[in-house]
Amino acid sequence: MRIVINIILLLAVVGLSYMLYDSIAEPIEFKEAWKARETKVKTQLEKIRTAQVAYKNIVGEYAPTFDTLQKVLSTEEFVVRSVIGDPDDPNAKLIITETRVNALDSMTRLGIDLADIRYVPYTDNQEFDLTAKVLDEYQNAKNIPVLQVSVRIKDYMGPWADPDFSKYDANYKPNYTTKFGDLTRPSTDGNWRK
Repeated sequence: MRIVINIILLLAVVGLSYMLYDSIAEPIEFKEAWKARETKVKTQLEKIRTAQVAYKNIVGEYAPTFDTLQKVLSTEEFVVRSVIGDPDDPNAKLIITETRVNALDSMTRLGIDLADIRYVPYTDNQEFDLTAKVLDEYQNAKNIPVLQVSVRIKDYMGPWADPDFSKYDANYKPNYTTKFGDLTRPSTDGNWRK
């Protein structure tokens, strides 16, 4: 009988020890996972933003799809203008030169893989939501290109997507989106944490 009681007590101690460890480890693991995943998604969004700004410099507006973005940046060139002289001096002679730079080479140097930037990290090739349009009018200006690229937090949080994990961080809202841009005004700012 004594052996049975000792075994039951030992199992109880092991079970309580595991519960104590789990209650301490889970919040730490969650915060580490959230920070790592958010950082990787933010980095991917920054690459998309850089590519979209490059596309806009070539075409004049933002790419409406990732396929269009990839096609143009893989085949087109930037025009770089250099000005020698003082453009504010009406008597100065200006020398303006134009140089063409391959857009794909520029993207490659920046570490941007045009075939891969569309995919949300930590997912099975889920693409970011991309919306680009032109505002008819914004603050007395006409035909203003705007862009928004986003993903819901729960889509890249995997096993940490449950709203119950917000008990470890009040800022964690898995149904919110991580995004940059705005469809109501010209902005390419991101909404992620600093």
